[in-house]
Amino acid sequence: MDAILMWGIGVVLALQALSSPALDGIFLAITQLGGELFFFLLIPLIYWCFDKRLGIRLAVLFLLSAVANLWLKALFNTPRPYQVDSRVRLIGHAETNPGFPSGHAQSTTTVWVELGRRVRRGWMWAAATVVVALVSLSRVYLGVHFPHDVIGGVLFGLAAIALFARFEPALSRRWAALTAGAQVALSLVAPIALLMVNIDRDTAAALGALAGLSAGYVVQHRWAGFAADGPVTQRVLRFVGGAIGVLALYLGLRSAFGSLAGEENTPLWYALRYVRYGLTGLWAGGLWPMAAVRLRLALRESPADSPA
Repeated sequence: MDAILMWGIGVVLALQALSSPALDGIFLAITQLGGELFFFLLIPLIYWCFDKRLGIRLAVLFLLSAVANLWLKALFNTPRPYQVDSRVRLIGHAETNPGFPSGHAQSTTTVWVELGRRVRRGWMWAAATVVVALVSLSRVYLGVHFPHDVIGGVLFGLAAIALFARFEPALSRRWAALTAGAQVALSLVAPIALLMVNIDRDTAAALGALAGLSAGYVVQHRWAGFAADGPVTQRVLRFVGGAIGVLALYLGLRSAFGSLAGEENTPLWYALRYVRYGLTGLWAGGLWPMAAVRLRLALRESPADSPA
């Protein structure tokens, strides 16, 4: 293991030998393509404006993969480059959780490769390859990950896609057979049960978002059944309005709940964090699609087209 760490340190130092303020800024921007806020806007964009079926499946896959990544981090509990060698320059903010596997690399792989698999176009596969490579490279350049961290993240991301492709169709059929009440109950109870496996700040966030998103999807399907198609102007307004709501909840509740929770990592702090992400997911998955139908920014799907 020491040999792998020392090799990784060498790679990080070699990349950072090329550093400059401009290059630092470029990689700090690139790494945001693997951050949660980017996905909290990208996935709703797909869900609201292009393909509702793809959007909800992509959201579930992304959030479950994120939870698995956090469990793997806790299992392996490996250090980060700047924690091993003082010569490594930390560019940007410090990370508080273990390094292996890279969450940015895993999430980016999960979302973009799944998009490539679903869209089945050469340009999408090219975009997926470029984004995954650049985000992975940025994590090493910034000094927050070893090369084996990002390689592991990519491989676990591919494994998540393979498992999802294998089991999602059967699970979707079972889900569709449930009543709306049972679907909402399962949406709220299952994430809390998963949270008990490993109570962590990021696990609370991902599972809170999953609870809100899935419950919201059930509600909109039952009472609105919005359609993601429509004229370009309508789609743009739909995304802008929804994104404002996401940012207001995501950023506004962070400030409001931060003052209420007080000290971090207390039961109240975890609960409020779960609620904050849950409300954000509820808005994206249900409240905004329902509002869009009422505001005539979206049409209702016909019963024959509406997915359960």
